[in-house]
Amino acid sequence: MCRCGGFIIQRRNELRDLEAKMLKGVCSDVQIELLLQEINREVLTPSTNRAVDAQLDIHAHGFLEWQGSTFFDVRVCYLNAESYRGLTTKQIYCQHERENKRMGASRVLEVEQGSFTPLVFTTNGGMADE
Repeated sequence: MCRCGGFIIQRRNELRDLEAKMLKGVCSDVQIELLLQEINREVLTPSTNRAVDAQLDIHAHGFLEWQGSTFFDVRVCYLNAESYRGLTTKQIYCQHERENKRMGASRVLEVEQGSFTPLVFTTNGGMADE
């Protein structure tokens, strides 16, 4: 995600909104940028996002489980960046999926009692397997 703003952020928001729109066709409750519950006494991995105002891009009720919640986090990356030199597209996707899971999965599993799926896209139209 580009912290300076610009086109990657716009693409991410467009992809987030498109995914949410598609999920509304199959899920009973879909929300964008839902605030996560506060952390109480849960034991989370060290890299977990512990911010009070933490949120994930999409929440869908009834996607993977009939009464369960699934949280999605959308990420867009630029495959031709210098930092990816020497890596295959699959390695780049895996790197972003792992990082996304490291930051959000523990909190979703332990606090929200839901499941977590990272959605990783590239600026040139690709999408990671997961």
